[in-house]
Amino acid sequence: MILSLFTGSPLELWVTSYFENRVSRFALPSGRPLGQISGPEIRGPLGLAQTKQGDVLVASEKTNTVLRFSREGKYIGVFARTGLNEPTGVCIGPSGEVVVPSFKDGSLTVIDSQGRFSRRITTTLQGPDLGLAFDARGNLYVPSFNDNRFVRFSRPLLEKSSDFVSKGFAGLNQPRQILWRDGFAYISCDRDSKVLRFDAETGRFKDEFIRHGRGGLKGAVGIAFYEDTLLVVSGRTGKILKFSADNGTFRGVFLEGLGSPVGLLLVRNSP
Repeated sequence: MILSLFTGSPLELWVTSYFENRVSRFALPSGRPLGQISGPEIRGPLGLAQTKQGDVLVASEKTNTVLRFSREGKYIGVFARTGLNEPTGVCIGPSGEVVVPSFKDGSLTVIDSQGRFSRRITTTLQGPDLGLAFDARGNLYVPSFNDNRFVRFSRPLLEKSSDFVSKGFAGLNQPRQILWRDGFAYISCDRDSKVLRFDAETGRFKDEFIRHGRGGLKGAVGIAFYEDTLLVVSGRTGKILKFSADNGTFRGVFLEGLGSPVGLLLVRNSP
């Protein structure tokens, strides 16, 4: 049985802790703890996503499942398990479809909004990771962790792919997550502890937006924009750091003492 301590909040930050097998909830902007979600069903939690209905889906890598929670943190049940092989992330498509990457075999599993298996996409990905995302046009971008690429899958069927950022280009090293803002794509790099910025359309390198180790960053994993701030998980120090969303200036430590944090999600009170 999953144990969940919860209270309501209009906007929360959910953080997965991989080795601690838990999801922690914090109020925004204060960072006040709102409780933790844990239990035998959660093993190796990684990526998260909020559905259009407001529920939160969490990839549980070691149980080969995607779990479903209410936005208040109540456990609803297993959302999906068919076709999953060490799932790392969860991504909601423009039509409500859910895409889940399997780290072990490099495949993508497409699931309908009710949690029913739809299809499996075989890819060249080497360790697809938690930070996959759709762009505004419905193309899907997936990090290929083990060979240092970011791959774009074209709409509508997602079966045609090309490198958005090719292997090791511009120092891409163990990519974890992608986000878009003001015409740029931001990609976190775990091994080199940095965030790179690329042109959102062409993939042309812009700059090292957050330089290696800035602010004590060690192991850049999950990233999230909140107002004028970029929150970055420092996985090897158990912290979440704050940087200016405009120029990458370090603004301090937002949370610490988390224990193997990886994924971040802003959870809204209404869809």
